[in-house]
Amino acid sequence: MMERIQVLLIEDDEKHRLQYKEYISSLRSTVEFYVADGEAKGLALVQKFNFDAIILDLELNKSDGDGIMFLDKIKQMNLPKKPLIVVITYNSSDIIHQRARDKGADYIFEKMKRDYSPALIMGFIRSVCKDQAIIDNRKNRQKPVSLRDDIERIINKIRINEDMLGRPFIIRAIEIIATSKKKEIKPYRDVYPIIGEEYSKTVDSVNRAIENAINKAWVTTDKEILDEVYPRVVDGAKGAPTNKEFIFYIAEQIKKSHKA
Repeated sequence: MMERIQVLLIEDDEKHRLQYKEYISSLRSTVEFYVADGEAKGLALVQKFNFDAIILDLELNKSDGDGIMFLDKIKQMNLPKKPLIVVITYNSSDIIHQRARDKGADYIFEKMKRDYSPALIMGFIRSVCKDQAIIDNRKNRQKPVSLRDDIERIINKIRINEDMLGRPFIIRAIEIIATSKKKEIKPYRDVYPIIGEEYSKTVDSVNRAIENAINKAWVTTDKEILDEVYPRVVDGAKGAPTNKEFIFYIAEQIKKSHKA
């Protein structure tokens, strides 16, 4: 039996949304289905959930934004995993189709084709997701997830992105703490100097960059995700955990998950 998959439909046409909902209901519990009628709601849902697939209407004329803009924005989000993106459109222009592919669309279905239907789209998605799951399972059996991969997965989830100066410092700090044999570790004595030497930065600049990245994550990431990753009480005045609180907590979780 195929595992449950998460699918997001971004479609501005109410009739088409209803057709998809009716078809999905016939699949019983194999698909966890979410619907957005425009770009803004779609992006908000993408921040909350790690979708396996996104069905994207290219025009969105009856709502906000458009499919091309959505593809641009989702590309900048550095998601933990890239969803399969299936574009649906009345537009038959090869130029527009190629533009969508260049922006990250994996496959394009034209709505005016005689065989177009929710069943066709969902059949395609479920087939691809099943094949991908088989590939992923093989990879997982062949290669255990590394400690660094786990760290990156967590900080990706709270949108500490590659454009943030503090991202590599946070990754390295968590790695140092999680692998240290010392009973007592102090950031300014045992962690930041190592990072500063590796990246040719002062200890203070390492500390500031980490703090800025954490603060930005706590402003831009959905609260449910923050609470999932860091379920501890945060100082209300600061609005985010301190550097030490965050990196030590994540390091401890990583250490536990990688114990034999």
